[in-house]
Amino acid sequence: PWLRDLRAMRPYQLSDEIETLLHEKSVTGHAAWNRLFDETMARLSFDVGG
Repeated sequence: PWLRDLRAMRPYQLSDEIETLLHEKSVTGHAAWNRLFDETMARLSFDVGG
């Protein structure tokens, strides 16, 4: 309860819809970068001479 009250008193607060949209977008963007990294690393191959 006190955390909700503290949050409500902030001078800058977006609407709940905008905050939800930004949260969903950031999670999706983060997951997309992780997937890109994983797929790129999986495609790499190296010849090892010896």
